Amino acid sequence: AKGAFTGADRAREGLFVAADGGILFLDEIGELPLDLQPKLLRVLQEGEVRPVGATKLSKVHVRVVAATARDLRAETQLGRFREDLFYRLNVVEIHIPPLRERPEDIPLLVDHFLRRLAQQEGRRPPRLAGDAVAALQSRSWPGNVRELMNFMEKTMIFCRREEIDAASLPWDSRRENRGAVNSYSLKEAVRRLEKEYIRKALAATGGNRTLAARLLEISLRALHYKLTEYDTD
Repeated sequence: AKGAFTGADRAREGLFVAADGGILFLDEIGELPLDLQPKLLRVLQEGEVRPVGATKLSKVHVRVVAATARDLRAETQLGRFREDLFYRLNVVEIHIPPLRERPEDIPLLVDHFLRRLAQQEGRRPPRLAGDAVAALQSRSWPGNVRELMNFMEKTMIFCRREEIDAASLPWDSRRENRGAVNSYSLKEAVRRLEKEYIRKALAATGGNRTLAARLLEISLRALHYKLTEYDTD
């Protein structure tokens, strides 16, 4: 309907209608506001959508793939994600470990990023020297693949040579200095170890918090508190 929303001066397909008969990828599903979650649940359960301005429902057949960096089981316990929507989405779950746990993937990812960036700039992709690969693999990459991608884009801007060695990598000196100062922080080391143990306990129990708390030998309330604390970091 014309004027129903900004830009509604012509017919537009919604995402589900456009993906009818195919696959729809929903990134960062954990960020979906609570008031919109029932609407998504209804589409997934009924296979029907009502386009803006329409009076009739339209049938859609869409396979949904959703991704998130959040622990949705924890989010449901905290009331930030609907439990029924979680189970409707969680038909097949694929856990992708953080980049720090799979450094063997870094050379392949970097090669892909360099080729794509070089193509955008109309230049030949530079080679990556062995010491540069080792330097990249030694990093923890808290921002995971996105951080690595942005770093390689920065590298392409500052390094115009045919080969990138470790000395050419544009590390943030201020960040490096902060890291050096904090590298001996016992408090931070304990936090990292605690988070890793909680993650492993939840994985071992299939996300069952009661069993995970028993494995960790802490109370269920303490586990809930720690999950809330780490989710807000």
